[in-house]
Amino acid sequence: MQACILKFLWHITPALTTVVLGAFAAHWFFVRNGNAGAFVDALVRELEGLRADSLEYWNAAPSSQNNEGRMTMLEQKIKGSIKSISSDAGHFCRKYKKGMRAEIERLMSNLSDSATGGEFESKKRKADSGRYILIVNSINEVRSCLLKTKL
Repeated sequence: MQACILKFLWHITPALTTVVLGAFAAHWFFVRNGNAGAFVDALVRELEGLRADSLEYWNAAPSSQNNEGRMTMLEQKIKGSIKSISSDAGHFCRKYKKGMRAEIERLMSNLSDSATGGEFESKKRKADSGRYILIVNSINEVRSCLLKTKL
């Protein structure tokens, strides 16, 4: 009886090992893709926040003392958002999509230039809705590049 059980285990062990290893590999693959997708969603939400702050900043002129304080806060918020998004996007590329790193760096550089270019942080700045369109286009490029990774 014991010999029969050992013979059975001898034949079934490779199949069970293959099934268990396959389950771990499938789980790792789907969990990794799920984590990457959640990371992309978080980056897209940050980009939306940057879009809203840029809309407010570039469509208002710092005319009054009250508004000047708000504009200073928005300037800091915009610069901080860009640095945070750049850092997170770099981490995303290092962890999930190594081949996209150069493209993401280029897109983030374009976004930074469009969001902080022109008369950014200037006391004589006037409202510039055209600048906002450049920022939106840059945000959309980054967003599209990130969303391609989810497919």
